[in-house]
Amino acid sequence: MCTPVGMPTLWALADPKIDEREVLSAMLEVDADVAGEHHGIPLICDKGFAGREFETLLGEYGITMLRPSRKMRKPATASHCRAARASD
Repeated sequence: MCTPVGMPTLWALADPKIDEREVLSAMLEVDADVAGEHHGIPLICDKGFAGREFETLLGEYGITMLRPSRKMRKPATASHCRAARASD
């Protein structure tokens, strides 16, 4: 994870066979204070981070996931943000 300007806030070296959601979950568990110090963190990610349980976990840390919508699914937060910006 990094700031909008690219400064790393959390990082980990992980086996590429491990699900990226598992890696981020573990990182947040170990460094929960990092997320706790910054309210309303947006996490910009790809479709691989999809999942209700994962979104719920991020919400518990005060993190808002912004990702593209998956086909045939309810639009993700990122779609709502794009629509909101277009109407401004």
